Amino acid sequence: MTHSDSLFQLIHSLTIAEKGYFKKYSAKHVLGEKNDYMILFEALDSLVEYNEQDLQDKVKEYGFAHRLSAVKHYLNKVILESMRAFYSETTVERTLLEMLADISFLWRRNLRSQAGKTAKKALKLSLEYEEFELSLKIITWIETIFHQIDNNIVYVPDDVVTLRDTVTKKLLTLKELNAISEKLNFYMSRTGIKTDDFPQEITDLISHPLLQSNDQELSLYAALKLNNIYMVYHSYFDITPGLGIVYAKRSYDIWRNNLHLAKEKPKYYIMSVQQYIQRCIFVRQFDTIAPIMDELRSFIHSLHGPQYESARSEGYFALANLECLTAMNAGKFTEGIQQSARWESSLRPYEELLGPELLRPFFFNAAIIAFVEDDKKRALHFLQRSLTYPLNIRQDIVSAARLAETLIHFDMGNVRWIEYSTRTLYRYIGTRQRLGKIEKSVVKFLRKLTEIRNRKEFITICKRIYTDITANSTLYSSSFVSLIAFDSWLLSKIENTTFASQLLHKLQSDELLNTHLDTPDTEK
Repeated sequence: MTHSDSLFQLIHSLTIAEKGYFKKYSAKHVLGEKNDYMILFEALDSLVEYNEQDLQDKVKEYGFAHRLSAVKHYLNKVILESMRAFYSETTVERTLLEMLADISFLWRRNLRSQAGKTAKKALKLSLEYEEFELSLKIITWIETIFHQIDNNIVYVPDDVVTLRDTVTKKLLTLKELNAISEKLNFYMSRTGIKTDDFPQEITDLISHPLLQSNDQELSLYAALKLNNIYMVYHSYFDITPGLGIVYAKRSYDIWRNNLHLAKEKPKYYIMSVQQYIQRCIFVRQFDTIAPIMDELRSFIHSLHGPQYESARSEGYFALANLECLTAMNAGKFTEGIQQSARWESSLRPYEELLGPELLRPFFFNAAIIAFVEDDKKRALHFLQRSLTYPLNIRQDIVSAARLAETLIHFDMGNVRWIEYSTRTLYRYIGTRQRLGKIEKSVVKFLRKLTEIRNRKEFITICKRIYTDITANSTLYSSSFVSLIAFDSWLLSKIENTTFASQLLHKLQSDELLNTHLDTPDTEK
């Protein structure tokens, strides 16, 4: 990658708020209207993809094309400088970096006793907040100070070598758990809910020796990571998904006992609380949810300053998502319809910061609420929003969204559209997922929809596929077809009742709607 490409990527990685701050920061150093690097910034920002000739054409009238390389280097420097200022409010990590700089300065000035005192404070702080990589750097300084000051050492651990080994082991354990978690979440974010053919790669991951030992002394973040791995596994890939709430509750309890760390890792905290609330929703513990939601809302509102912008965006998403899931699984479909416009508008300022792994399931869930309430226009709107993102992310939801779209158009009498959408759905699931018994039955059902001549024939094919589903309930529950409560839709047609009434009856029978949305575990 050339420097030009990396500068282009840097600029396009900035959020709206970061770009705004950069412009204000740069304005302080401008003589006249604009300087060269601001012109270059705007030119690069306007490019959809990097092209050197297009860039040359945009800046040639400003008279610095002959020294473009120098302006690029200076622009890169100013952007990074402005971002340091933007995120300048104190964090423990920043404090520790400053303390390391102080230790180095004091050491060079031969003020070694003061360097030792600072190192003592820094090590204690780094261990308390589990900044293990910085702990190792501080330990290196302590070892240096110890060897140089002889008997006048201010702070010597009982066993520096043992401490280094302990910290190194904790750091390696956390990194290894991170790697397992990333692979598990990558698979989940692409495929979604479990399939009837259990993936071997998941079996191999969950058999990792690190996950089998119960006698390890895990750090706080490692314990959170371990619980997250088991929670995702039991929610998506195991035959006993109810166990997911056990591990989600453990993570929640860890945070409750360490709230002083939440502001240091706000996205991590929001993710854990959201995942626990989701599991409460899935087992209908609605009374448990309200006070925890208030806790989460209060925490999010306390996040002030630009360094929390990304965490705030995920926090507001979490609130909208949890309200959506609650409305869906509590059977409050009318209330969900009324709130859906507010959910969408509340997320609009943050969509740039939120990834498709979050937004696709959210818009899909909002669409299903509208579908159930027979608000076809709103349902199609949210389905289109869900299908906007790359098709390799949450493939189960892509398939389910296309199925829902087909059924809605059938209800609207758009028979020609059904033929096209059925072919599209068949091609998609045929290339990305194994076409199981349930999926084959659904495709066959959709094809017959274009041939029916009267209601009697329609009811006959509905009864036939409903019988197939009930006879293969395990396969159905693990299929993308269950994501739209297809069985309840069929019953509404067979019994000539509303989709909402059938689904509400199902929910009241403690058969939860099988729509899962998890926050990808990306925090390190």
